[in-house]
Amino acid sequence: MSDQSFVIAFPYLPASEMLRASETIISDQLSPCVLSQENFGYAPGVNFIEATVFDEERVDIINCNFADFSSKLQVNGLEVLINRQCVANASGDWQFMQCPSCSEMCSYLDEFSVVLDNWLAKTGNELLSCNVCNIATSVSHWGFLNDMVLGNLILQFWNWPEISKEFSQNLSQLIGYEARTISCHL
Repeated sequence: MSDQSFVIAFPYLPASEMLRASETIISDQLSPCVLSQENFGYAPGVNFIEATVFDEERVDIINCNFADFSSKLQVNGLEVLINRQCVANASGDWQFMQCPSCSEMCSYLDEFSVVLDNWLAKTGNELLSCNVCNIATSVSHWGFLNDMVLGNLILQFWNWPEISKEFSQNLSQLIGYEARTISCHL
């Protein structure tokens, strides 16, 4: 079994406006429950299933009590990444990216990796010009399908069941910025 994660990123959220919202969906104690050498995470809380596409009754049928099963996984928790981060799907398609100005699907542009490095390091030009409409926009505004997300706040749910669209939308409303989601497999 390989590890997987569901990611909710807030690409437009300025670093100065980040906040932490907690319910009983996650534990309030940090622990080594995520796949990271640098960060600790938050284990699933008693009501973690409310953030997923499953309800408790359906989970019991599908997985013979997923909550009990998941509590035995070494990697099973929420990792909070802040300050210009990038999360990529290792099994992504990596063929196209979507221009935020004209919505056209473009092949990955030659200058993409340099511009991404600049954005991550905050060292220079982070604008990427579309090869269709020629409008330059911050790389953080581009769409990367299910391949990658960028953001000043990224929530990575390691080995959880699929995170629901409603949960992501509720977080977007709470935080006040649009969320982008991807699923990652290692």
